[in-house]
Amino acid sequence: MNSNLDPSAPLAAHLAAYARTYHTAHDAPCICCDPLARPLLGDAEYHRIGNLLADDRAVFAPELPDAPRSAVLAQIVHTLLAPAPLAMAAFTESALRAAVRTGVRQCVLLRAGLDTLALRRPDWMADCAVFKLDPPAAQADKQRR
Repeated sequence: MNSNLDPSAPLAAHLAAYARTYHTAHDAPCICCDPLARPLLGDAEYHRIGNLLADDRAVFAPELPDAPRSAVLAQIVHTLLAPAPLAMAAFTESALRAAVRTGVRQCVLLRAGLDTLALRRPDWMADCAVFKLDPPAAQADKQRR
């Protein structure tokens, strides 16, 4: 999968945004719907990541050598890519919402990547200052977007 990746790009952030985008578009029920992830990630990057994953079916989904590309991609996303980022995003959102209800007014997100929580939940996040700490490459990537 690394053959076409920009080494300066924050890979984990892009893969997590891809997982949230794919989940929002293809899964029901949606445990962490993020309609802002795809515009933030961009169509070109979304398609590039999907192609890289599906093209490496021998590595990521060897049990599906003859399956349609969409089935291979769904298998890869649902079993390898999405579970951890979706669980972390859903847990973070739930815990932070509970904390804001009890009076917390600041939070720090470490390695936030392309997180969109504050934009997706302005109804309750407006009362909470969010500080995102990321490595320099991730910060540059977000500023570029």
